[in-house]
Formats: sequence, C-alpha cells, structure tokens
Amino acid sequence: MDQPLINGTQFLILIGVLCGMLILGWLMFFFVVLKNKENVRDLLTGSSFLQNLTVIGVVISTGLLAIVGVLKGELAATLLSGVVGYVLGSTARGLEKVTSRTETEPQQHPGRHGG
Repeated sequence: MDQPLINGTQFLILIGVLCGMLILGWLMFFFVVLKNKENVRDLLTGSSFLQNLTVIGVVISTGLLAIVGVLKGELAATLLSGVVGYVLGSTARGLEKVTSRTETEPQQHPGRHGG
C-alpha cells in the first residue's frame, strides 16, 4: 500500500491550521460586511452562497484525503475536475440568463418618458 504523505501528528497540525484560517476568514467576512453596512442575512441566504460553500468544502476535503493517502491521485483529479465542470457550467448558465434577460427587456431611451 502507498505510504501517506503526512503522518498523524502532521495531519492534526494541518487540520488545526486550516480551522484557524477558516475562523479568521469568517471574522474578516463579518468585519467587512459590518463595516460596509451590508445586511449579513441577505448575503448568507443568497442563492449562490450555499453552492460556493459546498464547492469549497468538497475541494478542501478532496485535497486533505489525497494528502493523507485515502484517495489516489487519479480519483482526486477526477473529483476536482467534476467540481470545476460544475462551477464552469453553473457560471455559463448564469451568464446565459443575464444576456437573455437584457435582450428581452425593452430599450430605454434617455429623454423619452413613457410612450
């Protein structure tokens, strides 16, 4: 069997550092949101927030499992390429919706009010 890239102690240290970075990231997020006087609830309940959070979680989990040796390189690459395809596909769908919406809206002419 393949040897893992890191041992148990190194893995715990890595997890501790990642958790610390996650906490620091959330604190920075709330600091910026509150400083800009934005509504935290609107940001957290937005349609893409849960998608983005899930993608980040899958990428981090896949990376950690690959580092520990649970996942082989080919499987990790397959999972990550699936995530990349999902992200690019949903981005393309979002762009299509925006362009189709702007094409169907009537053109507003400056200086003309009403018909």
